[in-house]
Amino acid sequence: MPSGRAGGSRLARFVGLAAYEARGGAVRRNLFAEDGGDDGVYLDGPVLLQVLATEKLRALAEEVCAEGWAWVACVTEGDGLALRCYGQASQQRRAMTPEEEAALVDGGRVRPTG
Repeated sequence: MPSGRAGGSRLARFVGLAAYEARGGAVRRNLFAEDGGDDGVYLDGPVLLQVLATEKLRALAEEVCAEGWAWVACVTEGDGLALRCYGQASQQRRAMTPEEEAALVDGGRVRPTG
């Protein structure tokens, strides 16, 4: 079995093969790998892949924080046990916003605002 992270892995798809190669990441392709496909493609820089994923997550986290969220955690690997420390918010009913009501009336289509 070839070493390295498969090009079709979740982390590799999130980062993108082009971004990985642009930062100097080494890529090996199987003889039978199809052009543009992930099968038979292996990324040889797992540390670089983690760095790129973390950078991309942090950029997305800044956007989310700008929306007013108090904190955002950026992790590339996790498990259910780790998530348990955050607890679970209880569900509550709320009134629909005018935008949600309009979307419901329009058959689920969201009207552009502005």
